[in-house]
Amino acid sequence: MMKKLLLLLLMSAVLLCGCTGKIAVDTGTSDIDRPAVQDDSVKTGLALITTVSKSMNATPDSSGSARTDVTMVALTVDSEGIIRSCAIDGVTAAVPFDDSGEMLLDDDATFATKNELGDDYGMHKASPIGKEWDEQAAAFAAYAVGKRADELTSGDITASVTISTDDFVRAIRSAADTAVYLGAHSGDRLALTALCRVDDAEDAEDGANGVVQCSVSAAAVTMRGDTVTSCLFDGVQTRLTVTAEGLIPDDLSAAQLSKNRLGNQYGMAKASSIGREWYEQAAAFAAYTAGKTARQLTAIPTDDSGHPTGADLVSSVTISVSDFQALVLKAAGGGA
Repeated sequence: MMKKLLLLLLMSAVLLCGCTGKIAVDTGTSDIDRPAVQDDSVKTGLALITTVSKSMNATPDSSGSARTDVTMVALTVDSEGIIRSCAIDGVTAAVPFDDSGEMLLDDDATFATKNELGDDYGMHKASPIGKEWDEQAAAFAAYAVGKRADELTSGDITASVTISTDDFVRAIRSAADTAVYLGAHSGDRLALTALCRVDDAEDAEDGANGVVQCSVSAAAVTMRGDTVTSCLFDGVQTRLTVTAEGLIPDDLSAAQLSKNRLGNQYGMAKASSIGREWYEQAAAFAAYTAGKTARQLTAIPTDDSGHPTGADLVSSVTISVSDFQALVLKAAGGGA
């Protein structure tokens, strides 16, 4: 009975779409066994809020910018909806281009998250309270602990947080709404990790528009000692067009949905040799991480492209797991 209840929880799906709408999404697959819920069990949640609205056209006097901003939240929440742990991070990936549509950044560039940048982010110099972005995000995350997500509002703690917290609140509510029991317990250490790179940065030339595609992969990982107790993965890809005049013709207000939010709309199942979508395969590998150390996970057999080759994974995961391994390794404190 408990297993059926857990599966129903996993298959029920309510995730914020853009600012207001909702779409159905799975955070797991029906054939993954979930651990039994115990008195100290907590749900694990992860949410990504993504915008490209700060992108700018180029002019003869200044370069343009194809910009992706992602706010990320990982949390654990108990059966009564009380947030037990919370982590907030963000990343900005900005690819400059000139007024002829030529890219001014390599297409293999990577970006550190705001927490990783720390003081190098440079906000404290202009902050009226002299605090960096990571300090203010940590303060809001600490403020959220012990509360329900629907009790949080922007601007609640102006003495320690002066940056906009609208996306923090949205992401916390989304993560709490979609959190699931994956094996975490009260007292487990929570980590939020991310990788951000430019997948593609093509110049506009020969009558064709240029393109900028950025990818962010994120993980919410709970650990007890050096062992993973629960894990969630998600990711987002943004793709912007750049004309030969250095203009971005795309609708910059359009919703930028994460892969879990897209669900079956991501379109991987049709080309998958096992007929599974990205979110299903990510959930399968996340379930596989439970009970293992980061060292064990980085040692699993893969081919040169990071695709699993072991018999225990090939039936459920055929996508590259290199980023997943790196994210868990970062959560364990082992770097990228």
